[in-house]
Amino acid sequence: DNTANFACQPNTGCDNCLGFGLDLDLLGISNSVSALIDEPFFVSGVADLCVLEFDFVAASDTVRFDYSFGSDEYPFSINMQFNDIFALFLSGPGIEGQYASPAGFPNGAVNIATVPGTDPELPITVSSLNASLNSEFYIDNQGSTDVCINAYTTPLTASHAVQCGETYHIKLA
Repeated sequence: DNTANFACQPNTGCDNCLGFGLDLDLLGISNSVSALIDEPFFVSGVADLCVLEFDFVAASDTVRFDYSFGSDEYPFSINMQFNDIFALFLSGPGIEGQYASPAGFPNGAVNIATVPGTDPELPITVSSLNASLNSEFYIDNQGSTDVCINAYTTPLTASHAVQCGETYHIKLA
């Protein structure tokens, strides 16, 4: 049998996840939320780090990424040291950003994963998008047997203008 059993296991969560590491951009973004939402908390590290990054050639004038952010930290770690985050760093021609980018893209990267309609833009974290803040994008999933995560977001879209035919770098973290 080559099928995997993805049934939820009560209270197991992601306790055995790998990926402890240091990503200064994620840590900085996670800590920026405290001041942006006027809640006093501090994140000291990044755990359960998962990163996918690659180069691509733009086939149109806009890059678009549809996603849903989920966390087992909901609702228990909102505005606390465990501030799960999703960032989508884009670098390439015409982009200048404050975040790290590969050597071939020397002008830095921008994070294009933000809570829709926020000003200032809020990054995607459990503290910036939850049952109390930006709740229109929040789905409480506690007790579900279909998806093993306490809560997740409605489908969200990250997008940014690019130059058709040019090479860009994207990092999902």
